[in-house]
Amino acid sequence: MKSKKHLTKILCVVPVVLLIIFLVLMFTVTSKAETIDDYAYVISNGEAQITQYNGSETDVVVPAEIDGYPVTIIGDFAFRDCSSLTNITLPESVTIIESNAFWNCSNLISIILPDSISSIGDNAFFHCESLTSITFPDSLVKIG
Repeated sequence: MKSKKHLTKILCVVPVVLLIIFLVLMFTVTSKAETIDDYAYVISNGEAQITQYNGSETDVVVPAEIDGYPVTIIGDFAFRDCSSLTNITLPESVTIIESNAFWNCSNLISIILPDSISSIGDNAFFHCESLTSITFPDSLVKIG
């Protein structure tokens, strides 16, 4: 009888331990930040999200793909404090600009948004005092 209770406890604990290991491995694989050229990014669900721009170019054209994955999201604070940035063009693959994405890009004058943009997060262009040219596409359904 005692060994039966012990076996029952083991059978209850093993699936929980396996689930925890699986979740840790899954999180590690999908959330690991990579870097290519001037971009830090993560891959999730077969799509790339730019998490940080490390360049100093004045005119930036964000790539449509990174490592074969479509760039669909410009992440929170991705271009934060890019004071050299004056013009940026986003590819048609981008659908979301997250909150504070271009925070304090004080010299940003122009941004070209693709027709694919559906959402722009809170304060996406906060402290972009030089921004004079932006056209919001008809596909945009959410700002802030």
